[in-house]
Parts: sequence; structure tokens; C-alpha cells
Amino acid sequence: MFAGNLDGKGHTVSNISIGTEGAPLKSDVFSLFGVTGGKLSNLNLDGVTICGTAKNVSGYVIGLAGALSGSASGPVENCHIANLNMTVSTPDSGMAAA
Repeated sequence: MFAGNLDGKGHTVSNISIGTEGAPLKSDVFSLFGVTGGKLSNLNLDGVTICGTAKNVSGYVIGLAGALSGSASGPVENCHIANLNMTVSTPDSGMAAA
């Protein structure tokens, strides 16, 4: 968990790849910061590609996805995402809930 405070000061992070089509990331969280508890502010992302396969944990499929944070319990202010391409699938041995 990222618990700090990040002020991007208006900067842009470009061309982020998390997993690939040929080798998707196997995880329960898919994002630049994963799970956050601190404050994220004034940051731009441009050109984010996420390819992943969610985890199967005791018969439950778990997959939190987002370009900046998969799960944020702290504030996210003045952050912008452009050109996001995200594909997160379920594992072969799991069932996705609707």
C-alpha cells in the first residue's frame, strides 16, 4: 500500500505498461500505485496499457483495476488519465461475479 502523499505538480507520466498481451500480469491489483491510503494530487497519466489476469482466491476472483490506483482510501485530487487501454480477465479456474 502506498500511504504517502504524492503531489505530481502537474507533470505527466507517459507510456506506462503493466503486463503485456503475451504475458499478462497475474495479480489482485492492477494500477500504477496499486492500493493507496495517502493523497495523490496534480498528476497526469497518458498512454496507460494494463493487461492482466485476476487472482482466484478460494474460489473467488479478485481483481481491482485502475490506471492510477486500483483501490484508493485516501483522496485523489486533480489527477487526469488519457489514452487508457485495459484488459483484465478472469483465471480459467474461476468464476466472475456479476
